[in-house]
Parts: sequence; structure tokens; C-alpha cells
Amino acid sequence: SIADIIRLLLAIAKAKGQPMPAEAKATLFSEAANMLGPMLHSLSTAEIIKICLAIGNSSGTKDLMESAAAEAEKRLPDMPAPQLLLLTQSLASLGGSHSSMRCIVNCWVSMLDPRRAAGPAPLTADQVVKLASILAPLLGGLSGEAVLQCLTVIGTTLYEQAVKLSLASREKAQQLFSDPLGFGRWIEHERLLNRLRDTRYLESALAAQAASEQSRDGSGRAASSEADGARHSASRDELGAAKRGQEPTCIGNADPAPAAKRPELSLASLLRGAGSMGSSVSEASRQRRSRSRSREGRYSLHSLMHGR
Repeated sequence: SIADIIRLLLAIAKAKGQPMPAEAKATLFSEAANMLGPMLHSLSTAEIIKICLAIGNSSGTKDLMESAAAEAEKRLPDMPAPQLLLLTQSLASLGGSHSSMRCIVNCWVSMLDPRRAAGPAPLTADQVVKLASILAPLLGGLSGEAVLQCLTVIGTTLYEQAVKLSLASREKAQQLFSDPLGFGRWIEHERLLNRLRDTRYLESALAAQAASEQSRDGSGRAASSEADGARHSASRDELGAAKRGQEPTCIGNADPAPAAKRPELSLASLLRGAGSMGSSVSEASRQRRSRSRSREGRYSLHSLMHGR
């Protein structure tokens, strides 16, 4: 299958120890090129990059390399930066004068342009140094305008991201921009080199960056804690309200009485109730006293009659 052929080519290219005889390798790669060439359009970009990385500038593979470059060139507008970096590395053997490589360089100039719309950087600082090391040998084959643009966008990007470079990448960048035949031709190369060598600037910038990140993390945690506290408080209030509204009565009825049917428990109502109760008690007392007096009168009248 195609996948097996690609794996075989990669294995041969990365083989350690005693190398395969040049004649046998050329024959194998030539046969692979004849098989893969007509199928390039149906392969994924990742597979095309693997093929180019495997064959490099091996004998008998020039036609396949150029066909793969032409196919990859069609996909440049939609290719993510990390994948484009691998493609640039895999096609570097074509040289800066090759049309496909010039298209790739123009793509990088547009992608790394500091005037582009704000957004995440397409490459990390270390990846930009890797790109510069790939393009350095190709600068001689590019047009004067392309060289100027390439030096400017890469140099400016590294100047802005110098603090993010690893030690190895910082040393590599110094080497690249110290070469008068390469990136050392950039008019601002001394300014970049001074920043790369200024350890005090790098240390202070790193400290400021760490403090900024810590401040953002602390603000995020504080905001999260406040939000959690508000949510917990609201949950407690809702739970308390639910419990008060559904408190069971003495007869087991869990439904609260309608508001219209609930007895009024104000002070005025209690006083009115007490007053009416007092009036009822007084009236009953008067009736009992009247009956008592009547009985007493009858008894007196009876006794008088009886006495008669």
C-alpha cells in the first residue's frame, strides 16, 4: 500500500549504521517515485511532507520532489504554520531559486508580517529560529525584495519574542544574525543581537511576565471564589425558602395554606379577637346575673305567697 511505501522510504532515510549501497538505494527510490507520482493529488498533505522528507535529494527522485512541491503549493493557503515549517524543511533541497520555494517564502512573509491582524502567533519563538536556520542557505537564490522582506519579518519577530527563546535557540539566533552573508544583512541585526545578549533585560522581562501571569491567575481564582460563594449563598437561600414553604402541618398536610385562607396574625387582629371575646364573656355574665335575680325574685315571691 501507499502507507507501507512511505514508511519504507522513511526507514531507509533514517537508517543508522552501514548505509544502503547507493546504486540499490537509487533503484528503490526511482521505483517508488514511479508508483507515487501519479497518486500525489490523492494523498494528504502530511503524506506528501513525509515523502519529501524521505527522498530529499536522493538520486532518481528529482521529478517526484518537484511534483510533490507543485502539489503542496496548491495547498499553501490552508496549511497551518507548523505543517508549513515541515514542508519548508522537506523542500529546502530544491533551492531558493525554485518557484515552489519562492511561493513558500512569500507565504511565510505574509504569515509573519507584524502588521497582520491581531491574534495568536503562528509560530513559537523557537520555531521562528528553526525557520531562519532552514531559510538561511536559500537566501542567495531569492530575489532582492524577497530577501529584504524575509530578513525583516523574521528579525522583527525574534526581537519581539526574544524573552521567549530557549537558551539553545538564543545562541542559534545570535549565530544566524552575526553572519554577514545571511541574516546579518538585516539593517537592525545589531539591535537584535544586543537584546539577545542583554541578560539583565531578559531576566527582568521574564520576572515581569511571571508576575503578570501570577496576577492573572490570582484574579481568576478570586473571581471564581466570589462566583462560587454567590452560587452557594443563593442555593442556601433557595433551600431555606423551599423548606419554609413546604413545612408539614400537625395533620401531615405538606401543602401550605393559600394566602387568602391563612389567619391574620397581626396585633390588631389579636386585639379585636380579645375585645370580642371580652364582650361575649360580659354578655354571658349579665345574662347569668339576670337569671339569678329572676330566680331570686321568684323564690321571694313564692315564699311570700307560701307565707300567705
